[in-house]
Amino acid sequence: QTTQCLPYAEARKRGLRRINKIMRKTILTLVALMGAVVSQATILRVNNSPGSSAQYSDVKTAIDAAAEGDTVLVEGSSTNYGKIDKLDKRIVLRGPGYWLVENGIAEVGFTSARIPNITVTSPGVVIEGLQITNKVTVKANNVVVRRCLFSDANGGLVINGAKDCVIHQNMFYRCKPSCTDFYVQDRNIQITNNIIMGQVAGFGGSYIAYNTFIVSSSTAENLFKDITYSTIEHNILPSEAVNSNGWNDTESNAKKDNVFMELMKYSEVTTDGSVKDATTTTEAGAFAGDSPYVLGGIPSGLVLQSLQAPVTIDEGTPFNVSIKVGVVK
Repeated sequence: QTTQCLPYAEARKRGLRRINKIMRKTILTLVALMGAVVSQATILRVNNSPGSSAQYSDVKTAIDAAAEGDTVLVEGSSTNYGKIDKLDKRIVLRGPGYWLVENGIAEVGFTSARIPNITVTSPGVVIEGLQITNKVTVKANNVVVRRCLFSDANGGLVINGAKDCVIHQNMFYRCKPSCTDFYVQDRNIQITNNIIMGQVAGFGGSYIAYNTFIVSSSTAENLFKDITYSTIEHNILPSEAVNSNGWNDTESNAKKDNVFMELMKYSEVTTDGSVKDATTTTEAGAFAGDSPYVLGGIPSGLVLQSLQAPVTIDEGTPFNVSIKVGVVK
């Protein structure tokens, strides 16, 4: 039997391909393990970019395939994902955050995951790290919306007949969170640590705290429109807000430790979420409290910070991989 020997260059090329294949499998395994630690459930990747290795290219298809408690991970894309007419499963819908390049968190070309409209009809849903280009409507209890960018002046977030929901660490870019049934005393909506370039409207029996408001003079006079039976504290807001009917409802609303500043305009906010002349206090505003606003809306959990692996190895040499994992709180 004759044994054919490969030229050195060809053998080396095949060896490198094999090593690269091992590296890819190792990285994917590590990422999967990280995801399991974060969610203790299945992660379904969605990416509509051409050539993506994600399981799904459509968010609605991924949601249909998900089980209760799963995470649908919507990756950044230059193409807007379609609207979600009915999110009727208790899942986590997670994006990568927003304005990450502007904050120096990611390299050039990294984009957010944009969804125009989401209607939530299942209790316990968590939405985080997405850019909402129009509106989120919540029609179920115990829903959490955090670390999202609401970027349409005509959109925002609407609580419709739901209670015990959390609106936390979001950026409302010239839009507002609002509620359709402000007269109800027990809605218990938590609105905390948001940067709001607009008003809060229609909330009853809620907790509005540690928010920074940047508004026009006309909006300032209606900053707390139709707010009843609520606690308003530790916010940074323009002095004109005292003209709001909700602010002046002293019989049902409780207010304390709010910080008044001169009227802050939209132009005084940079894309990284910094608020000029409004973050000097640690006692009030979006950057204060136990759970402050997070630049870029990075979702909570484990993140892969770096991974190092050898380009080539000698036969019989261990294949050592060094991985650095961080935790975003």
